[in-house]
Amino acid sequence: AEATVTSVEPTNVRINRVTQWVVKYNYTDFAGRMHEAKSEYMPPRDAEKWHEGDQGVVRYDQARPEVNYWVGREET
Repeated sequence: AEATVTSVEPTNVRINRVTQWVVKYNYTDFAGRMHEAKSEYMPPRDAEKWHEGDQGVVRYDQARPEVNYWVGREET
């Protein structure tokens, strides 16, 4: 599904002294319900590629649409 980035934020998690970030986003499932979610932790160099309003890809379980995974951009 297509997702819309709502914010990109630092977290309190550090890996090797590097603050990890998350992309927060929303998406609409096949039934038309909107869900809010956030990505897994990512380093700043990956997070800085995203801005509020950007479109990305999310995969979700049709049986449980709240269970999802941020893909970001699919490479062709």
